[in-house]
Amino acid sequence: ALGVAVGATSADLISAQNKLMPTLAPLILFSGYVLPKDQIPKYFVWLYDISFFQYGINAMLLNQFTGLEFEDFNIFKLHIFKTGEQYLKTIGMDPDTHHIENYLGILAGYAVAITFMGYWIIKFILVV
Repeated sequence: ALGVAVGATSADLISAQNKLMPTLAPLILFSGYVLPKDQIPKYFVWLYDISFFQYGINAMLLNQFTGLEFEDFNIFKLHIFKTGEQYLKTIGMDPDTHHIENYLGILAGYAVAITFMGYWIIKFILVV
């Protein structure tokens, strides 16, 4: 959807690619995967909040680790988690307060909003 919105303002494929990468790179960098949220400088935290990548990553984390129980969790005498919930709580994703449905709803909202924005650009701004 973001590609459609950016592509609608571009004359050709190369210029669309040149516009899309500077848009996506900060969203990926500040999604919480490359740089954890607590290591993001305070003046860039807003990029974490608007990054649709972080909502997708958080939804996948909740999906993968909720209800997961690890066997042989202490194989090397290290402090390793017994359950996925323990791991999620250490990264600030407590399954009791974070729900996958919320993240999927936000992603759906992004998809609708950006698709509408691309349609609006094509329909009303690009007058041929």
